[in-house]
Amino acid sequence: MSKQTAPLPNDLVPPLPPQIRKAQGQGTLVLFCGAGVSCPAGYPIFSDLVEYIYEAVPSHKRGKREQGALDRKEYDRALHIFESSLQGDKREVRAATIERLSKRPRTLGIHEALLCIAKQADGVHLVTTNFDNLFEKALRKLKYKSTEVDAAPTLPVPKPKKWDSVVHLHGLVNKSADPDGRRLVLTSADFGSSYLTERWASRFITELVSRYTILFVGYNADDAVMRYILDALHTEIQRGERVYPPFAFAGYDSGKREEVVGEWKAKGVKAIAYPKVDKKHLVLEALLTNWASDWEDGRQGKSSIVDSLAPSNPPLPSDEKEKLLWALADPSGIPASRLTTLDTNGALQPLAPLSWVDDFFEAGLLSARSIDQEEGVEDRLFGVRDTEHGMPLSKRDRQFCSWLCTHLPNLDLYRQVAAAGGSLHPDLALRIRGEVVEKQLSAGYADLSAAWSVVTSPAIVLPPSQEMPFKAVEATCLAIDRWESAPWIDNDIEHALTPFLRIQDPEGKWAYEPALGLTAADRTTQDYLSADLTLRCGDLGDLLAEKLRGKEDLLVRLATRATSLLRRALDLYAIVSNQDPSWLGVSRIGGLASSSRGQTWAVLVDLVWSAFLACEDKAPDEASATYEAWVRSPYPAHRRLAIRAAAVSKILTPAQRMSALVG
Repeated sequence: MSKQTAPLPNDLVPPLPPQIRKAQGQGTLVLFCGAGVSCPAGYPIFSDLVEYIYEAVPSHKRGKREQGALDRKEYDRALHIFESSLQGDKREVRAATIERLSKRPRTLGIHEALLCIAKQADGVHLVTTNFDNLFEKALRKLKYKSTEVDAAPTLPVPKPKKWDSVVHLHGLVNKSADPDGRRLVLTSADFGSSYLTERWASRFITELVSRYTILFVGYNADDAVMRYILDALHTEIQRGERVYPPFAFAGYDSGKREEVVGEWKAKGVKAIAYPKVDKKHLVLEALLTNWASDWEDGRQGKSSIVDSLAPSNPPLPSDEKEKLLWALADPSGIPASRLTTLDTNGALQPLAPLSWVDDFFEAGLLSARSIDQEEGVEDRLFGVRDTEHGMPLSKRDRQFCSWLCTHLPNLDLYRQVAAAGGSLHPDLALRIRGEVVEKQLSAGYADLSAAWSVVTSPAIVLPPSQEMPFKAVEATCLAIDRWESAPWIDNDIEHALTPFLRIQDPEGKWAYEPALGLTAADRTTQDYLSADLTLRCGDLGDLLAEKLRGKEDLLVRLATRATSLLRRALDLYAIVSNQDPSWLGVSRIGGLASSSRGQTWAVLVDLVWSAFLACEDKAPDEASATYEAWVRSPYPAHRRLAIRAAAVSKILTPAQRMSALVG
């Protein structure tokens, strides 16, 4: 069939319920098609067919009972009265029906789409109450040669893996096998025979609803045929039999949505409501055409696998797990989009639990990098290196990104990201930051929301994978020797020594909560954040510190930058702790403090102190200003620098020295 889609806005087309997608993926969906599906072909709905029949027999005079039935829209009863009143040849009603439904159709597009949707590995599962042969024409056009056509009263037993046919539940126009149309279920007498006395139609529906999910297409809730079909279904429910809840596509006019949905609900049917466009069912036609195209090319088959398996908590049997992972790996992203679903308010909600995340990692769906050069996209959400930030996420990974974001309130996901050091693709990090801005006012979410904002900030967090490699630091050291006086070397040094937080799993922080009488509800943003201070150059900062030793002119130039870098380090640490980090990382002021206790950031204290001493000789005013800034700082690390300077400096006044002690 053609894979063109109808040009309608996406927001007009309703999403298919997960139950429908799941049933299709499992091979247990049956399309139950009414007269409405033949309207685009130029064929009438039942009421219009009845009108045509009356016009075809102009000699017939309607009696009071007959007109009353027509007024009540009891068309099957009116036709019974009509047919019973005919003198001599009673075939005129059937002949008119056959004549009207034998005209050349304008199109078979909808019938082709429905057959494609109904096509399963074990055959076509489609039932229709229409008399026309448009499905047979579409079968020939699609070359579904193995699919049979069954017509009342000879009906198959609808069992999975055995049933492969289009079933005409109420008969089929067939001029050779049934030239008089006697097998057509047209009048109330015919319905009574098929559903109440001989019951072959009721038995078929009974078998159907116990094994399949029915989706009605092309019906109105008040159609006479629906009364008989749903009566048979409700009989099974009253008997306590297990039946699958039926669904129906339901078109509505402007302002009538709730009314239409309510009519179907009253009959025990879940409506999939869509708006009519200019009184026409263009939205339904677009939905069916698009759905058929997706199913035909196999993508929706994978989506059905996701719908069926992803909502379950792992572990699953190995074959089902592999099937799910195979489906999710589809580069189109369509199967992965089924990991989430929309709630009644239009908000994205997770379909798959977060417990799948370890399996997704193991399968490489979240961390193994692959690049599509032609599309200019990449697959990799976690463990992204700084040099790999040039490409946007693929369609598939954008869907995984959406799924992960529906789990942001889940502490397990936060811990996973923290344990990975915040090493995320920038598109995922940006999406998370956008989500938490919207959700941070939700009850019980504000502090965790703020923690998410921190761990996804590229200005705050440096994942281990993004530290400068040794060769880059070595190149900077060599450049210092060669171009010491060049101003651009200052930028290289500042870049290498810029401090960041290295995020860790915060679980260790929570170990003391029981002893303190605290619970998870008492946690603040700091309680969710566990981190160490680090530098962009990692633990290679000592190499740069050694290289700068004795280069007084360069140190004077770096004095302001060094002070800013240390202030940045202390500000960052204040995000995760109320303690000053210098008590652990700086055993003394002067000398190589950074290597004393493994605190790589402490090399900044060395740099600031060396720059201060250099300024004393070459720029005393700047040294004095730096000292005053230390005294005013709220951080103990700065106060320790001020006290050390007060003890050894040659340029400070007595008043300045005293300020270090009493400031």
